Amino acid sequence: MEKPGSDDIERSIQELIALGSPAEAAGGFVRLGKEYYKTQRDIGGVIAIGEAGVDFCIKSAAAASDAGTATSLRTFAKTIAYNAAANCWPGWGDQGVEIDDVHLEAGLKLAVLARDLVRQLKLGTKEIGTSHWLVGALELALGRLREAAIDFERAERAYELDGHATQQLLARGYSALTAKKNPVASARGASALAEVMKSLREEGSKEAVFFANQLATADRIFCDDVEVSAHRE
Repeated sequence: MEKPGSDDIERSIQELIALGSPAEAAGGFVRLGKEYYKTQRDIGGVIAIGEAGVDFCIKSAAAASDAGTATSLRTFAKTIAYNAAANCWPGWGDQGVEIDDVHLEAGLKLAVLARDLVRQLKLGTKEIGTSHWLVGALELALGRLREAAIDFERAERAYELDGHATQQLLARGYSALTAKKNPVASARGASALAEVMKSLREEGSKEAVFFANQLATADRIFCDDVEVSAHRE
């Protein structure tokens, strides 16, 4: 299937903006971003839709006549930003998706925006943890290991606050993966990652097994070339 060009994407964006209801348009941006990624696998287009949707929702929220509508539109902005940023992460291993550093940088900006909106909207510690995880994931993909480690640690702490044990293990696993990627901590990271994946599989829930498989895929993508050297610890 031939991918739509930038003119086609812009036309779809303008059609949404022209809708009479900002809430309807915001929902349309959420659906358009998901469908476009699913059918086209074009990250440049995903980013364009995400950035336009976030901009529309934030501007519409500022112009809203009541607080409830403004909050709803900012929540849409958070969802659109998060979804677009998540699709910029190569760690899913999705077939037919090409992601370069320009996409990663754009995705990181959207992830940071989503994280900030989570805090502004007071959406709770689980959402805070997930937003930090995504920022860390994109920092990891960009090779910013120190920054990624900090965000994964923050994600783990946020999950711990409300007793989200499975998500806490996931965040700990990404901290371990980041350490494994670092030549000076590769053995420690590899050992910790194996322990987390073992714990997730033993926990046995559908979500835990999904997280274990997700970590295994990310390990293959980011650490396939890592030589684990205990003497460098």
